[in-house]
Amino acid sequence: MTHTILIAGYGGQGILFLGQFFAYLGMFNNMHVTWVPSYGPEMRGGSANCSVVISSEDIKFPIVKNPETVIIMNEPSYKRFKDKFSPRYKIINTSLVSPEFDNSTVGIPASKIAENLGNVRTTNMVMAGCYVEIIKDLDTSKVEEILKNLLREKEHLLDINLKAFEAGRRYIGGKEWKELQKG
Repeated sequence: MTHTILIAGYGGQGILFLGQFFAYLGMFNNMHVTWVPSYGPEMRGGSANCSVVISSEDIKFPIVKNPETVIIMNEPSYKRFKDKFSPRYKIINTSLVSPEFDNSTVGIPASKIAENLGNVRTTNMVMAGCYVEIIKDLDTSKVEEILKNLLREKEHLLDINLKAFEAGRRYIGGKEWKELQKG
């Protein structure tokens, strides 16, 4: 089993954090992982993306050339990557992007969900919950432990990030998304 993920947005949206989260999730599932960040010199507000490979086999090449999943957090990233790949899943933050829907597009109003939880900066974890609910083959029992590790200096943000992760899972597992998929 191999999962290849490209995550794209702008600096400040937690793009690299989300990539690290997926890498840790893979490690906690006893998988091989790579995480390759890429961002402009301006960081916050500039473009940022990263690729993650999670595999049950050795990873021979860490760069993702044709990702299985593309997670898009903003409109400029959508425009940049929408025609570049043919992924199995395009998970799009529809709070900030108006995508063209096709069979691979999964729209989730992630920023709106995070804002309703009380912290729009947890949009990345809403997207994480969405992703794991769609692929359904990664054990998520260690998510709290992973987030404690990643949020060492910001432990006060643990609960809101856990709530955001679960909100993304519930959205995909719930009626809202299933109704959208019928149309």
